Amino acid sequence: MRWRELVSRVSARSRIGPGQTTAVLNALIEEVIEALGQGDEVAIPGIVKIESRWQDARIIRSVKDRRRVSIDGRYVPRLRAGTRIKQVLMSRTPQTWRDPAHQAAWRLAEALIGDLELYHREQVPSGLTAKMAPDEIERRCASSFGPAWALVRDTFDTAVAEPIRSQQQHLPCTARRRWGSP
Repeated sequence: MRWRELVSRVSARSRIGPGQTTAVLNALIEEVIEALGQGDEVAIPGIVKIESRWQDARIIRSVKDRRRVSIDGRYVPRLRAGTRIKQVLMSRTPQTWRDPAHQAAWRLAEALIGDLELYHREQVPSGLTAKMAPDEIERRCASSFGPAWALVRDTFDTAVAEPIRSQQQHLPCTARRRWGSP
């Protein structure tokens, strides 16, 4: 949502003119900035709590020439989402991790992938990335492990019900977490 749309929506909801709404929102922004500048924290109930925290000096690598650069300590903003924001966002997100059947499927996938790694370490596929689709990871594992992957897949499919498998692809996701790069 852009600034104009925010002003328009708040104006319509509060039944005050857009000019007054803009003035109120600008005043809010100035007060938040001033409070943070003085070291105070600002809480907007249900939405956010904003505070500043000290970040120690550290050594980083320059993006341009990869040389080491020292950065001084500084204050940085820290935002913590409010309860209402968390609830709204959680309602948009599938919560399969809360289901005991998904937890059991994940544990089985961890055990099977761990066994593959233990007994077939030299065949572990390389180049798995977070951007890869589960089907692509599945194909790479099948080509790397051959019959061992087919046995793992059959064991998993036999033990885990179809609705659970269709909601979350635990086996390739576990392989990506175990053997992939971020």
